[in-house]
Amino acid sequence: MEGRVLRLRKGGVTGSEAASSSAPANPRKRKTRSTRKGRKKRPRLDIDDTEDEEEQEQEVDAEEVEGDEGEDDEDERIVERFSSGRAKKGKKGQGQNSVHWDKHKRIILNGLNKTPGSLLDAASRGPGKLNRNAVSTKKWFDEKCPPVTMEMLLGRLPDPQQEIDDVWTQAREAELLSRYPEDHPYRVYVETSEENLTTNYWSMYRKICRVRGVFPEDIIGERTMLRYGEEVEIGRRDWRPTPNWTKNFCKRLEKLAISSPCNDNMNLLALFIRYAVACQVNDRRVVPLGDSKTGQMFFELMTAVMKEARGSKSLPEIGEDARSRWTSKGWKLPWEARVLQGLEEIAYDGEAPAIEEEEEREDPGPYQVNADDLGYLIVVFGKVADAGHPVNYDMDDRQSVVSYARSSKDAPSDIGELGKLRWALVLSGMRFQEKRRLLRQQGGLREESVVDAHLGLVGRAIAIRQEPNEANPVSEPPLESDGSQAIDDGDGDGDDSDDDDDIDDDGEDDNGGGDNRLGERKGCNIS
Repeated sequence: MEGRVLRLRKGGVTGSEAASSSAPANPRKRKTRSTRKGRKKRPRLDIDDTEDEEEQEQEVDAEEVEGDEGEDDEDERIVERFSSGRAKKGKKGQGQNSVHWDKHKRIILNGLNKTPGSLLDAASRGPGKLNRNAVSTKKWFDEKCPPVTMEMLLGRLPDPQQEIDDVWTQAREAELLSRYPEDHPYRVYVETSEENLTTNYWSMYRKICRVRGVFPEDIIGERTMLRYGEEVEIGRRDWRPTPNWTKNFCKRLEKLAISSPCNDNMNLLALFIRYAVACQVNDRRVVPLGDSKTGQMFFELMTAVMKEARGSKSLPEIGEDARSRWTSKGWKLPWEARVLQGLEEIAYDGEAPAIEEEEEREDPGPYQVNADDLGYLIVVFGKVADAGHPVNYDMDDRQSVVSYARSSKDAPSDIGELGKLRWALVLSGMRFQEKRRLLRQQGGLREESVVDAHLGLVGRAIAIRQEPNEANPVSEPPLESDGSQAIDDGDGDGDDSDDDDDIDDDGEDDNGGGDNRLGERKGCNIS
């Protein structure tokens, strides 16, 4: 790879398998998903303005936890610098002994000055409650969620031999491996490239591996029908998905994985992300909703209504129809249904050309995800409310407490270790997609349900009649759910531009591949 010029582009499909030794000297970027200028502003998130998480953690160590060493190597500690090269500053201590005391004191007093007198008692309990949560969470991490080692992470990687069957034979596995020798440009790039790898990437990767027991690629990956919406050109017209995710994408994914109401259910989180993308691209196919790991039958109803509509309705129309059928039986809407509704309201782009089933002659492939999609989901989670009060108002506190409590000594420690994990996961995704293609060609997946069959929906009872008003939404009674939650009023508007622009707060499944890492986590449940 020495001397090779790499170019990035947004979204799109991969090019040929053969890599070229030449590449243009001037990198280009392009997107396949149109922006929404002039129609809606895009949300801006407070988290986008924060410093890199790993450096924040190290600064806490330097200022407040005497004796902790952070993640810097020995030489960097001697010169008192973070891994980014930024000099450490501040003094050890907490409360008024911290270098940040005056700044945060002003912020707290300004907030209290605007607080009604009847709420001052509740407000005064905030700092003490936050401190108690931080202490108990740190103790829990120390006792029940130890740092992950490279040996542990290697043990979580999918075993290729478990994939071998009548469809994915040993010969096909050998052929896949032979396509990517150690010097193949794409393999070298995945294993060694540190291009655009910020400390936010490392923070996101390590926290998800430790706290949730999955790899980030298990959330944004082929097995959840998702793919990061940017590609790298490793040779002439040979575009491949880049494993190096942008700063804001990493910040938002970390926040969702650690502090969203999905708790430790990463399948459910991936489902919501898929739906956000589907709303953005005006998808009128059957959006995969069968792998939530919740047993929530509202998802089955949504799938049934989509199949019934056969592309004649938009997702907001599908959602309205499904909610009407559900509530017509006297059933309360589950919070998951409110999240889908919120995504329809702020993420749906009716101006985008509709994607319809008959247009897809080949396997539709994964949804391309960018930072906007994650941002819209964060905004919607913040709007889910009960009696007008946000249910998930503590997402920011939860994120901060977990970042403080988690030891900063988790694997992977460097690009060498990271590369071993990433390449194995890239191969797993290729294996999964090729096996799905073979199943489709051999008739193992029905044409009309090729997307959701591998997600565990086929074979489950769905009883939808032709007349919506007389239909029984599902063939079984719904699971008990709190129906009092609702989406607060608000336009959720935000401004449109690149996928890393900010978002404004006001404005497995039976996957056909044999691997079920999301269903069998080995992480820690902080919920």
